Amino acid sequence: MNLKELFTKCFMLFSICLLGHVAVSCSDTETTDSGNFTLFFYGVTDIGPSMSCELQAPSYIGGTPYDFAITNVTHEGETYTTESFTVNAETGVINIQNTNTLPTGLYSISVSCFCNGKYYEFKDAVKVNMLLAVPEGVSVTPEEVLLKMDENDWVKASAQVTTEKESHVSITQYAIAKDPSKEYMEYFTISPTTGKITIVESFANQIIAGEEYVLDLKLTTKAGEHIYPNAVTFKAISKPRSLSYSPIYAEVDEGYAHESAIPSIQGSKEELKYAIKSVNPATTAFTIDQATGKISLAENNGLEKSETPYVIDITVSNIYGSTEFTEAYSIKIVEYTAPIIPETFSYEALSLFKGEEGNQTIKEGFEGGNPYFDFDEGNSAEIQKLLNKKITIDNATGAISVSADNNLEADKTYDIHVKVTNSKPVVGTAIFKLTIKKNPNDFTFVSYGTNLEQPMPEIGSKMNLDIEEEKNEANRNQFRFINRGNLPKTLSVFKNDIPSSANKTFKIAERYGKFANTTIDENNGTITLGSSPMTAYEGGILLIEVTASGNDAPSISKRIPLFFSTPKNISNQVLLYTPIVVRANPRTGVSSKTKCEVIKWASGQIFNGYEDITKLVLDYRANHTFYNFSENPNHGSGALTKDPNLLIYQVWNKYKPGSTEKDAMSYYMSTGNYDAKLAYINAADRQIIVNPDKWIGNDNEYANGAVTAQIRLNLNGTPENIESSGSQYFSVIIWLDENYEPNK
Repeated sequence: MNLKELFTKCFMLFSICLLGHVAVSCSDTETTDSGNFTLFFYGVTDIGPSMSCELQAPSYIGGTPYDFAITNVTHEGETYTTESFTVNAETGVINIQNTNTLPTGLYSISVSCFCNGKYYEFKDAVKVNMLLAVPEGVSVTPEEVLLKMDENDWVKASAQVTTEKESHVSITQYAIAKDPSKEYMEYFTISPTTGKITIVESFANQIIAGEEYVLDLKLTTKAGEHIYPNAVTFKAISKPRSLSYSPIYAEVDEGYAHESAIPSIQGSKEELKYAIKSVNPATTAFTIDQATGKISLAENNGLEKSETPYVIDITVSNIYGSTEFTEAYSIKIVEYTAPIIPETFSYEALSLFKGEEGNQTIKEGFEGGNPYFDFDEGNSAEIQKLLNKKITIDNATGAISVSADNNLEADKTYDIHVKVTNSKPVVGTAIFKLTIKKNPNDFTFVSYGTNLEQPMPEIGSKMNLDIEEEKNEANRNQFRFINRGNLPKTLSVFKNDIPSSANKTFKIAERYGKFANTTIDENNGTITLGSSPMTAYEGGILLIEVTASGNDAPSISKRIPLFFSTPKNISNQVLLYTPIVVRANPRTGVSSKTKCEVIKWASGQIFNGYEDITKLVLDYRANHTFYNFSENPNHGSGALTKDPNLLIYQVWNKYKPGSTEKDAMSYYMSTGNYDAKLAYINAADRQIIVNPDKWIGNDNEYANGAVTAQIRLNLNGTPENIESSGSQYFSVIIWLDENYEPNK
């Protein structure tokens, strides 16, 4: 099997025109046929007018592909003829050019090729989302935000998207444009409703002094989505900090010369200078390059072997001040250090299942005195992201550890380049081959279907509440039974992607709501609801733990939530949200896109039409509750009280210390400071806003679970009396999932 490294190069040509600036961001697309041949394209996701992009040769698994061709292009699902997309027949390079005349919308490019004489076609291999340029009159203030990291409140720095009054531009939603090449995107957030750009405080420790962070924005107006490139720069400034030599210690033969590695340093680089503050025991034999920080020891330096190393303190200064780093580097003078024998340095290959951790040591027989093992240059970008995080090395022994959550693709072998050095000039290098095998027990979903996709009947007719296999994944495992009527006796699994060779077991991990009499068949997952299931009018959640095991591989267990909504009929009116679940990543937040309506309803599940909701007022007002889906013991489940063990109180306490007041999720209470709220219902469109970086426990871990709260409602447009006279509903559930990526 031949695996060609993915190498992609995107270049952007931005022009200044009447529409303003444009930009592009890219993401991976994998296309696989039913055999063993697979292509990996780097597809453009967001693009604007006057932009060109070149996607160089796709990587592949299997034989070498050739005779590439574009077989079809669609625009919003309809076949579209254009010369803006071309492919190199030999290499598979896709070029995007002459985009000025392309209509906005989603383009899908299908590609064909030959491999070992066989024809393959990959439908919708690359997707291109053509956006509008940023409107005139839109800017960010300030364009450059200085993060003064030597000050206590630097993390509070922010920027604001503004529009000139004369431009008459109305922005309805703000977002940070995703660019896979910029991992730091998640360090920042923007309010989807106000356009205020801030730092996600839980990522503050990831921001590096001396670095600049450039953000592109995606803005939504009535005309569509616009992309605003290089909208704002966050520049982190500080005195020197975090000086680090690698290695930090060396043994040098008596009379030999030595040079340290160039150190890493954080902090602003303007007027950066290094100096030796002191050496203990005292000597003048060591010098330092004031520009690079490299420490040198000349040949025939007069230092004698000793059991006591020389410890060097360093002072580093820049335009913002100076910092002293004690014991920054140490050198021990020895009689003799055996040089590295490169041919004795190697590793056995290691194979791990996806989701399995492992370790590998160097082969026996290595020769070399006082070795220092480290990762070498030449590692792929994918591997570099994991080094010293998910893939670590013991600098003294060379042992390599791979964590279970390394996120490497299955069915691939990775080369990890390693080197070993000591004070002698000879360097040993080795390639550690790591193969990630597909776990034959892995799966992604289990579906019990839904009843949200049944169409509304004619006025005066009975509603269809039958559960069927979902057509839209967004409705999966969601069920609504108005007034808790017409409940089924059982729920069965409609479909799943659990491998047929795996042993499957099902159990109820958590029961949130009234499910005391509910049982599950551990072999096939069939759920028997039992007598009086679900809390009246509040619904409930069943958390089903599904385990796939066997196949001589580690077992895989996943928790699958089933959501039940039982909204109450009040004065023959019922508030409905469809889907009933708003899924949000607590890191990034969300502005939902669920349908809100109020129906006229009569007993017997009779649909009598829709209410006029032009003056509909909604607000979260009571029964705020969190249900934990994870196994984090610090995030207690339960309704809001002043109990520090409850996750809901932990986040409330951060909003307003010691408070259990309703305004943390209310639109109409404490108005104006919406960015600070945990979540709320936006009055303009009745959508649920979950603010980013709010649902974090006292352990600084994100919440993973469900949030429910009672909604008060009236149809007369008067929020003032909603507390006392508004109808009460539990019609929508917020699902917090830190692994959720809505654009994938």
